[in-house]
Amino acid sequence: MKNKKILCIDDDQSVLDLLVDTLTVADFSVDTADNGKIGLKKALNHTYDGIICDLRMPGLDGIKLVGEMKNSSLNKDTPVFVVSGALDLKSVTKLEKLGVLHCLSKPFRSDELMSQLEKAIFKVDEPIGYHPEVVEVFTSSMKKIFKFYLGDTPIMGQTQIRRERRSKAEFSAILPIFGRRLYGSISLSWDQALSNYFAVSVLNKVDGELTGRLRMEVIAETLKQIGQEAKTQFESKDLFISLGLPEVYRGVEHKLLHKVNTPRACIPFSINRSQLFVEFALGYGHVDSSKQ
Repeated sequence: MKNKKILCIDDDQSVLDLLVDTLTVADFSVDTADNGKIGLKKALNHTYDGIICDLRMPGLDGIKLVGEMKNSSLNKDTPVFVVSGALDLKSVTKLEKLGVLHCLSKPFRSDELMSQLEKAIFKVDEPIGYHPEVVEVFTSSMKKIFKFYLGDTPIMGQTQIRRERRSKAEFSAILPIFGRRLYGSISLSWDQALSNYFAVSVLNKVDGELTGRLRMEVIAETLKQIGQEAKTQFESKDLFISLGLPEVYRGVEHKLLHKVNTPRACIPFSINRSQLFVEFALGYGHVDSSKQ
């Protein structure tokens, strides 16, 4: 899924910097304008997936800007988020009449803004990240396949919440997940020691005979089997959920491109002195694919 593009309009450079940092970490593409006139010009000439703007700005204030933008063809239906220290009942009422449903007072919390942004842009009723039954079925399936090939079961650590998209290890894979009003992806990241452990056990080769491509092929096949086992378990629980084919990546600095932009539940595992990280990025609703 391509990055969603956000326009940020504010005459306070420190606020723009904060917005750019917050959105970039979450893998959004960001455009900026330091006053209302420049912001309106960009909104009338470029399509955005979301617009964040201040209320009081020199030259053109936020209410007039939104009014002009809503009369244009490009961004009339684009979600607008007004972030201002000058919000009052009168201004909020005017904004609501213009179709603005998202207003935050300065100073604002980045996580609150991101939550509203994700719900509006990705058409997710509730960005959940974590679904207990999905986690239970997937980890159970993974342990079963690991036990079969390695004769050992990975030990689960404490669940963490992550927003950063950079992988935590050298190898990673993304598996799309589909269901009735549930969608998203599951990622697995593991170190070279675990990939060697798997390849040696499955292929009965010595470490020196293993190439990076061979490791990736073994990992991809293993994940397919985990997905098949998970599908069987989902069906036994009358859960209409299935996993797609894995995409495998290699490289220390690669990113995990999940299907939804929710905070992700990350569960660390350890096995035979190797590390594995499983992340769940799930949401309810549907992805608006018209702008992808």
